Amino acid sequence: MFLSGKGRVISSGHFNTKNNKKMSVLTVQINGEIHKFFGSGKVPQFNFGDMIEFLLIAQKQEGQGYTFYLAKAEEISKKTEQ
Repeated sequence: MFLSGKGRVISSGHFNTKNNKKMSVLTVQINGEIHKFFGSGKVPQFNFGDMIEFLLIAQKQEGQGYTFYLAKAEEISKKTEQ
């Protein structure tokens, strides 16, 4: 299942896994709540306060709720300029 949304960036960063795979971590404020998402290293770096649109992949976990993977994110102001 895919979910799209908008939010304000709290923090953004990249890191390498043990397998040398580049990953991103993005903390976003959505409707007053803070959420942290992990995604591929292809997600760009954002600054504190940037407004972004994002796309999440939701996967149902057996015996649990959903886990969310950040598929795509882009800054709203840059998107409207193009």
